[in-house]
Amino acid sequence: MKRILFVDDEPELLESLERLLHPMRDRWEMVFARGGVEALAWLETKPFDVLVTDVRMPRLDGVRLLRWAKAKFPEMVRIVLSGYFEREMALGAAGAAHRYLVKPIDTDRLREAIESTDGNQGGITS
Repeated sequence: MKRILFVDDEPELLESLERLLHPMRDRWEMVFARGGVEALAWLETKPFDVLVTDVRMPRLDGVRLLRWAKAKFPEMVRIVLSGYFEREMALGAAGAAHRYLVKPIDTDRLREAIESTDGNQGGITS
């Protein structure tokens, strides 16, 4: 079973993702963290195969979280899911993320992006 950590500072978005991805519960173990600090706590307690995070968050932004995760868990697939595409943020995430997806995203496209992570960690795509 694939373990996936979703991170965003917007509770409504996390609840929406949890509801929309509920059908995947038989294939994925999903955890929904409200921000980078909570995500760090989860990452310290158990291993994850995939990290899906927003980049713009208070206290600990997604770029710093991605860099930390890359250094500590280089085998983990790291995906950005952001409503903002700012050049500086995208460049910051480029070295630490395998994929960059833009909100809003179709649930099928998100599922496809996560499913395609098996053995495919190269390149940033949107």
